[in-house]
Amino acid sequence: NSLRFNDDDSAYLSRTPSSAGNRKTWTWSWWVKRGNLWEKDLFGLRHPWSVSEWITFTGLNELYFKFWWGPENSYIKTNTQFTDLSKWYHVVAVLDTLNSTSTDRLRLYVDGQRITSFSSESYPWSGTEFYINNNEKHWLGWANETHGTFDWYMSDVHFVDGQALDPTSF
Repeated sequence: NSLRFNDDDSAYLSRTPSSAGNRKTWTWSWWVKRGNLWEKDLFGLRHPWSVSEWITFTGLNELYFKFWWGPENSYIKTNTQFTDLSKWYHVVAVLDTLNSTSTDRLRLYVDGQRITSFSSESYPWSGTEFYINNNEKHWLGWANETHGTFDWYMSDVHFVDGQALDPTSF
């Protein structure tokens, strides 16, 4: 139940939902094994009006969960570097803008542990509605022509609409 993405083949997945889901609360869980240490986007959406929302490994190998659009930019970037090319990482990303605690509105878990130390962070306003889970094109393993495709493995992918879950749910 896994997929191999070879950047030489320009492989990626995309989906455009027929209707919008909950854009304030969702959980995305997946297993990923990196094939190289290039900066590549794992999952996201790019809207024509300069909206960019995605989860990526940066050029410094941190995990970056970010939302860039209009009046608000929200993000968390880990201090931890993910450089082990032989390891499968279980990553859970949670958006929960209805949470009363600002630092609980964006959450990242890796291998069952919540990441709480970030090199940079800016949390969304309460009740912010983002574009991920809208009826626009979403992708796995591709961002744009500049960033290209990813060399990686992916397995056991779950996107849960309207719920903020922790890793024990998977």
